[in-house]
Amino acid sequence: MQKSGGQALSGRRGSLRFMQACPSAFRVAAGDEARAAGPRKVGFASLGWLLLALSPCWGADSLSPEVLQRAKDATVLVRVTQRGGTSQGSGFFVAKQVVVTNAHVLGMARDDARPPLRVLIVLHSGVPGKERSLPVKVLGVDAASDLAFLGTPGLETPATLTLDPKLRPRETLPVYIFGFPFGSALSGGRAPTLTVHTGSVSSIRLDAQGAPRRIQINGNLNPGNSGGPILDAQGRIV
Repeated sequence: MQKSGGQALSGRRGSLRFMQACPSAFRVAAGDEARAAGPRKVGFASLGWLLLALSPCWGADSLSPEVLQRAKDATVLVRVTQRGGTSQGSGFFVAKQVVVTNAHVLGMARDDARPPLRVLIVLHSGVPGKERSLPVKVLGVDAASDLAFLGTPGLETPATLTLDPKLRPRETLPVYIFGFPFGSALSGGRAPTLTVHTGSVSSIRLDAQGAPRRIQINGNLNPGNSGGPILDAQGRIV
């Protein structure tokens, strides 16, 4: 679905860890402190230099502009028409002309569920001049894994997100949650703009063989986020 520099500055061990991670920032701050009135006094000027020096380090786990744009281009709004009404969720491109979402977004969380009457995806939702809506085909559903794959034949795929088999999620890993929480409910009925939240991995549930089975995320997840990607700072699917 971030690390705070404040905690790393408290305590001798925390300061050492910070100095090792951001030596240039420490040199700037230490030099300014030496110019202050005494070794134990840190004035407002010194604090200002410290905050300025820390700013690059606080962004170490942020998404780069390139990764952020690719994730935004790859994430789509999913609109579903069923016999009982309409619903919305999120999805993202995992390959050329293939979108993945959650099976329950399509109302197909059970093996005996009937397919929806119609499924649309909205590219660049909420972006004037770029928004585009088109129908898609349900290629396949795995109810047990709560996954569904949608086909977009003939579409020039804007961007894709992929799994990295080398990625080993760990507890406290910062993550970024992309999607369309609450759908059009907060946009006056129009297609909503993509929302990006921050969170972290809070627990990794293992199967009987010790392999990761489920990853628990501590973050702002709401109805409408279902099906959207959760990424690490490098743009890899978690």
